[in-house]
Amino acid sequence: MRRVHGPLLSIDLDERAWRIERDDDALPYALDGLEAALDAYYEYRGWNGDGTVPAARCARLVGRG
Repeated sequence: MRRVHGPLLSIDLDERAWRIERDDDALPYALDGLEAALDAYYEYRGWNGDGTVPAARCARLVGRG
């Protein structure tokens, strides 16, 4: 289990039960350019192409790396 802290938030994340991926970043309608926008957003945030946060990035965010 990993504890994530933010300015107004503290959450315990069980990575097996709580996993947000690219498939979760969807709209109920078609939008031209969504895939390219997601690629650019994930790259900007330092995330994997599938929308998950790399373990090394998580460690830095929680002050363990």
